[in-house]
Amino acid sequence: MKGRSISLILCFLLAFVLAGCGGETTPTEETTPAEATAAALDPAIAEALQVSEDMADDLSAGVQDLDLTSEQEHSTLRVIQTFGNTQELYVLLEMTFDETVATPLEENAPTPDTYTLLGQEESGYRNTSRLFQPLSYEGNTMRVLCYFLHSGGPWPEGDLQLTVGDFAYYNAEGESTPANQDTHTLTWTPTNQGTIFTGDIVTADGSTLGDVTLSPFSLQFSLDDTEKEDFFQVTDTIALLYQDGSTKQVGHHFSGGGSPPEYLHGSKTFSPPEDLSQVTGVQIDGHTVTF
Repeated sequence: MKGRSISLILCFLLAFVLAGCGGETTPTEETTPAEATAAALDPAIAEALQVSEDMADDLSAGVQDLDLTSEQEHSTLRVIQTFGNTQELYVLLEMTFDETVATPLEENAPTPDTYTLLGQEESGYRNTSRLFQPLSYEGNTMRVLCYFLHSGGPWPEGDLQLTVGDFAYYNAEGESTPANQDTHTLTWTPTNQGTIFTGDIVTADGSTLGDVTLSPFSLQFSLDDTEKEDFFQVTDTIALLYQDGSTKQVGHHFSGGGSPPEYLHGSKTFSPPEDLSQVTGVQIDGHTVTF
């Protein structure tokens, strides 16, 4: 009887020790898979935008892997990855054409007359800026990097809808010849996150003249009043302000317009993306917008 009691006690002690050992490994098992699923920036995007490894790590929250495919009569469209934030995205696409499109594509590839990225209830005018940039060709397939900047702030909550279609050939004079009328539509829920600074342009007496929005990928502004005579005289004054008091001019290559001295608006994309870790504000037309 005494031997049986000792055996039971030893069994209980062994079970307790094993339970304790199992409990110590639980946190590692829970955290490792989450860390392993972080998306890495596609090398094609990194090369096109001149994104260094360190910057890619800093902006990793802006990467979303996708594998979405649309098949139409004469072409197939695949969305591979997106890179950006809640109001602008680079979208890496792969487009494959059938035998009705002559190869090699690099000599005369068709491009879409329609390409938009919008909330599902929005219209095309919400794309303030967009880009369609072929990156590489292989047989009847080409990889393309698109850029979309949403007007007036973030895209609405819910799914985004990418529409690409109405392909045509363009000659040196800009004249087009239809290639096919395929239209691809794909939707997904974006997860891209990133730094976006916003601030008002305010005069010394407290009047608000406009606003500035800054991210690593772009700068947008609106301005209701200026003494400058044209759009580019205003953009030439735009500079980033840093913590140490230094500035960096970024006023070239803006798109936009208006009629000084009244409402002006403009935007510019950065390539490579800007490091905003030390940026404290933006100078524009004699005003300083502090973030």
